[in-house]
Order: sequence, then structure tokens, then C-alpha cells
Amino acid sequence: MTWQSVVFQALVATVLWGLGMIYAFDWPRETILLPMVMFGLLMFAVLGTLKMIKDRGK
Repeated sequence: MTWQSVVFQALVATVLWGLGMIYAFDWPRETILLPMVMFGLLMFAVLGTLKMIKDRGK
């Protein structure tokens, strides 16, 4: 896994999570930005940590 794929996966997960919150749970579009950013940062941290753990084992 490369860092480019980590960033791409985090962005895709963030977009899908945001769309899910807007359409499935009817969150207002004006207030979704901060939770989306926080979710994206969390996803990047988790995926980046997993990448570093996998790379260390090689």
C-alpha cells in the first residue's frame, strides 16, 4: 500500500460517510463540514497507522 492509496481511501471514505449522513440521517448540509473533516482525519490516521505497521513487518 502506498501513501497515495491511503489518501485516496481516506477521501473516498469521507465522501461516502458525508453522503450517508446527509441522505440517510438527514443532517443539514451547512453543519456537515466539520464532522466530515474530523472523520477524514480519523480515517487517514487509522489507515496510515495500518500502513506503517504493515510496512514495518516487511
